[in-house]
Amino acid sequence: MARSLLAVFLIFFSTCSWAQQYNFRSYSLEEGLPQSEVRSLIQDQIGNIWLGTNGGGLCRFNGKDFEVFTKKQGLPDNLVGAIYEDSKGLLWIATSKGISSYDGVAFTHYSNDQGVQDGQYFWIKEDAAGKIWVLGLENTGNRALLYLDGDHFVDFTKNHPELSEDNFIFWVFQDKQKNFQIITRNGLFQFDGNSLNRSPLQDILPNDQIIFPFLEDSKGNLWLAAGNFPDVNDLYKLNKGELTPVTLPEGISPRRINFAHEDSKGQIWISIFGTGILKTLPAGSAETFQLFTRSNGLPINFINNILEDREGNIWFGSNGGGLIKYSSDKFVALNLEDGLSSEIIRAVSQDGEGNFWFGTAGGAIIKFDGTQVENVLRAEDSQIGFVRKFMELDNGNLLIASFTGLWEYDGKEFVKVNKKYGLDDTAMVGDIIKDGNDFLISIFGKGVARFDGRETTYITSDEDSIATDNITHLMKDSQGNIWMASNLMGVSKYQANPLTHLEPDGQITDSRVERFNSKNGLNNDYILQIAEDKNGNLWLASYGGGLNIYDGKEFTYLDTEKGLTSDNIYSVIADDDGNIWAGTQNGVDKITLNDQGEIMSITNYDKYDGFTGIEANGMANFKDDKGNLWFGTIKGVMRYKPSADEMNPTPPVTNITKMRLFFKDVDWNDKSYQEYLANVGAWYQLPQDLALPHDLNHVSFEFEALSFQVPEKVKYQWKLVGLDKDWAPVASKTEAVYPNLPPGNYTFLVKASNNDGVWNDAPARFDFTVSAPWWATWWFRLLAAALLLGVSYMFYKWRVHTIKEKKNELERLVKKKTHEVV
Repeated sequence: MARSLLAVFLIFFSTCSWAQQYNFRSYSLEEGLPQSEVRSLIQDQIGNIWLGTNGGGLCRFNGKDFEVFTKKQGLPDNLVGAIYEDSKGLLWIATSKGISSYDGVAFTHYSNDQGVQDGQYFWIKEDAAGKIWVLGLENTGNRALLYLDGDHFVDFTKNHPELSEDNFIFWVFQDKQKNFQIITRNGLFQFDGNSLNRSPLQDILPNDQIIFPFLEDSKGNLWLAAGNFPDVNDLYKLNKGELTPVTLPEGISPRRINFAHEDSKGQIWISIFGTGILKTLPAGSAETFQLFTRSNGLPINFINNILEDREGNIWFGSNGGGLIKYSSDKFVALNLEDGLSSEIIRAVSQDGEGNFWFGTAGGAIIKFDGTQVENVLRAEDSQIGFVRKFMELDNGNLLIASFTGLWEYDGKEFVKVNKKYGLDDTAMVGDIIKDGNDFLISIFGKGVARFDGRETTYITSDEDSIATDNITHLMKDSQGNIWMASNLMGVSKYQANPLTHLEPDGQITDSRVERFNSKNGLNNDYILQIAEDKNGNLWLASYGGGLNIYDGKEFTYLDTEKGLTSDNIYSVIADDDGNIWAGTQNGVDKITLNDQGEIMSITNYDKYDGFTGIEANGMANFKDDKGNLWFGTIKGVMRYKPSADEMNPTPPVTNITKMRLFFKDVDWNDKSYQEYLANVGAWYQLPQDLALPHDLNHVSFEFEALSFQVPEKVKYQWKLVGLDKDWAPVASKTEAVYPNLPPGNYTFLVKASNNDGVWNDAPARFDFTVSAPWWATWWFRLLAAALLLGVSYMFYKWRVHTIKEKKNELERLVKKKTHEVV
């Protein structure tokens, strides 16, 4: 990962898909970021993402919340130009008022007295010997390259006049051997930790050219920009002494490379400041690029830096757009921003040439060739009305089923063709499929019309005993049976091979139709669409009953109680792997099946996963010739790419971030708590070796899981050893409350799972004790027992003495009375 001189101007273009919205998510002021310009970006060894902002201070981001550090928390200034974590886990922060380090407890500052002048510092690195180096522009105008020696920074350029006298340092590139390539106006210098020399790289091009190395990739290529300053317009890759030009398309205007990064898949990401982001694509030996800009989903074109986190998400710090995340292209959207004339897509199809066709509720017809959107017919100019289905004919024309009838498009005009197919001019078409060479057309109120090319016949409730003449969906299964779905009367199965029945009067009759409703198997009569899985089971999307599953003998059901997101299923389709996809009002549910057709898992994809269409429309789905799935939604079209949907195998990093008493935050460094603990831990300021008194026994814990792919889907379980017998149920809560704890030793444990259900092996833990009150301590109980025993003994002795005295008194009285009698 490297960043070039701001004065380097280069631009890359590619044959990219301008008319698609890729899944970028931005975090800015509304999400808690204190300032929208992110000038530096790292992920630390623990898993936190740290951001330096242009006036908002330093931020720690856990995927949901920003913890902000400003001058109030100890920073010398709120303008942060660079962040770096050294090999010891110490965080280094460059500000306009000097350099600071942070150990999780306190900031240590290096300013004028420690050799750091006020200025703009924008680069921090650690060399092979463990020294910290910084580069910046002092307020005096001098370019300063400093290194830390003990507790003082030393100006490296003052000891090397070749870098400072009649010269200017543009940038410093650190290679994988941790040598420094120092890019200056007078050429390239190399520092190996001991000596400064002219860089060997300077000799690969004519001496009058300035060379800017900015990335060393995993294939051994050193990426270089070069040219006669300030026209640095050439790009090369250097590998084992061989210099290969990276050819840019003809007519490219130069712009500046601002940052470059190679991800874990070997893809190169390059920030072209003001233009957007380039990503290399595998295409043989030549470099090809995909360009991300505002036109296809990137929130802003001014990108400062690039970071890949431990889960493979790509993050961008921007100038004005805050923090931006790119997860993958498993979902890509087409909407108004891409040129769609309408976003409510009710039909999706693909023709033989690979073009996609979208139909809307208002009658708009839209063509998408993979790169460009063409509004063939706008809703305001359309007589077609609500589009239900597309079908490509043998002559290449497009047949369109709609509520106004059948329409045919030859590439030039739309012609109503009801009469051609033997339909009334007022026929409302719900669906159309092919059965061999015949067309089956559902007509609202008239059943299903069969057109064989010459004549039209009808399948109706009166003549053929189908459930209703209002059929909304037609489906042909692998056995050749035709299934007819309706909104209120269940489904009818029109069988390819009629069943033979022996009537009571001895007559033999044939029956083609078998009906299913809530009285004989369905749990809901409102069926919108039917799909077949790889085992021949049928999946029926119902509005209110979830998915009804028919194995040829009986129905079973899958609803919210068994894992679906909703019981209102608008659409259903099977992918190439035989998995079932259910469209809902909150994204799509993927039902993964094994080879035996058994349900292995149910996964919901919503807006947090990139399904920005939010709500799927009824029957509006399609599988293209590459196995991608398309969903018509209320906010355009969503394309799902199975090959880009990779499981997240990385478990979260779970941290206990806070312990409260009686729901109140506690400053554990306060003197009033010092008698209860040994010290306070770094980063999260948790008390160590805590022994609470008996009257501070109402505790609560806050915790977090660092999982950035879909943080909204992180789940937790916790347990207080010493009180709880079992783990708490899986939940999204990030707080656990324990009131009125009895005296004892406790260990609080919490674990978390990521968006794909991968749990961390070792839970985070916190040990503490609640002390018994003095009257419940062992010594008090022993003393009390001894006292009670002593009192009892004294009472016993007194009692014995009293009885003995009474006995003696009685004997005296008896003796006296006896004497008187005598």
